[in-house]
Amino acid sequence: MHLLHRDSMGLFFTLFFVFTAYLGPETVFGSFAEYHVEIVIALITMFFSVFSAEGSGTFRLPQTYAIIGLSCAVFISVLMSGWAGGAPVAFLDFIPNSMPFFFVLLNCRKKSHLQMLVTVLVYAALFTTYKAYVAIQANDLESPYLLNMNTDDGHIIRIRGLSFISDPNDFAQFIVGLIPCVFFFWKKKRFLTNLLMVYVPVAGLIYGMFLTHSRGAMMALLVVVIVAGRKKLGVVPSIVGAVLLFVGLSAIGWSGGRDVSASQGEDRMGAWSRGLELIRQYPLFGVGYKRFVDHYYITAHNSIVVCAAEIGMIGFFFWVLFVFSSVRDAAVNSIDPDAVVKVKDEDLVPAGMMAYGAAAVSAREPVVLKDASEQAREKRKGFSLKNPFADTDDEVDKVAEAKEIRRLSGLMVVSFAGFLTAGWFLSRSYIMPLFVNAGIVAAIGRMGRAKGVSGPEFEMPRAMKMALITSVALITLVYTILRMNGIFGKS
Repeated sequence: MHLLHRDSMGLFFTLFFVFTAYLGPETVFGSFAEYHVEIVIALITMFFSVFSAEGSGTFRLPQTYAIIGLSCAVFISVLMSGWAGGAPVAFLDFIPNSMPFFFVLLNCRKKSHLQMLVTVLVYAALFTTYKAYVAIQANDLESPYLLNMNTDDGHIIRIRGLSFISDPNDFAQFIVGLIPCVFFFWKKKRFLTNLLMVYVPVAGLIYGMFLTHSRGAMMALLVVVIVAGRKKLGVVPSIVGAVLLFVGLSAIGWSGGRDVSASQGEDRMGAWSRGLELIRQYPLFGVGYKRFVDHYYITAHNSIVVCAAEIGMIGFFFWVLFVFSSVRDAAVNSIDPDAVVKVKDEDLVPAGMMAYGAAAVSAREPVVLKDASEQAREKRKGFSLKNPFADTDDEVDKVAEAKEIRRLSGLMVVSFAGFLTAGWFLSRSYIMPLFVNAGIVAAIGRMGRAKGVSGPEFEMPRAMKMALITSVALITLVYTILRMNGIFGKS
């Protein structure tokens, strides 16, 4: 019972840490925020997380070594830039963003734990949206939840959060990655439950995204629709639906009156070009963590360019290793291994990684799909999911557990598709939601391994090989886009 109490404390402080981080210490603690209470919470969470480490497989995950590599790259990048005193500051700035990966992996060991985490995230998003909406209605343009942005046609009011989501685009990216996670609460043939626990919160989140007027988030939402609908509706109908949604969102003024076109992004292309020049000048360690704007008048608005330019190709390799491994794990665990038809490696690449020009995701063991007759039998059979992760020897429950693991993993594929697509238009390579989402994927994988239903692990040598290939492919993709637009070298 004592050990169980420790585990519960680890979960509690994980949720409390996330709650504080997303709402902002000032919101939660008021005047006490100046004492850095969030650091104390993080240390307490680390202490209790140790008791949940057994059986987690933490040191078998490529993501663990990717975070270690990233931490070193962040420190060295600033050190090599000539600012020795800034290296520890940069390191301490990065660590709190990355630690939630381990907190979630170690302390969220059941589906109900993940649902608690999603509840905290949804509350943070809806609370922020509410505070911003109230400020809009009161015409309180001085509110920290509003950004009064000048445009060619006047100005628009965009909502935002506090702390690391204090930019409207960052807040929108957080929401687009959160929406698929809300479906963790979805239950088959439970209309009222789904209405209250899924559809109403999702509607509120989408409205919050609309108030950010983020064009990148709008494109990410279209990708979410395509990836989420491709299995039931088919790829072509999903694309058609996304096109119609784009027309509808444009008609209601999602972008705040700004065009969504290539010509409107010429300044960003110039920043991309400058970013590639910086990569060429400082290939190994970059210009320094979060120091891109010291070398150009705007940020690059592209997570790939900013990451590679700031912490160099070595740091970028570890960043890709982290992202690639997380997306790969979600993709592999979302596919049924009991099969007949072999799946090609490239079929596992989620849309979000495709948007990043990633190489194929694959497992060491073949992954296969069910034939039509087996699918038809399961469709006729049906079953309910009362407690997917309860200890039981019942064969029906074991099948249900495996299916639920695949469903949750599939939702995280959709989540990453939207999140990474938004990241193509943003410069937040090290933002906390990335590590939280990856932690959810790792936690689902841990649950699957405990039940013997997860896919094959991503072995480190293969993970490093795929990360290296993908790193080069992504930089090549950016270079190709610039060359096609005749922009490279004109910054």
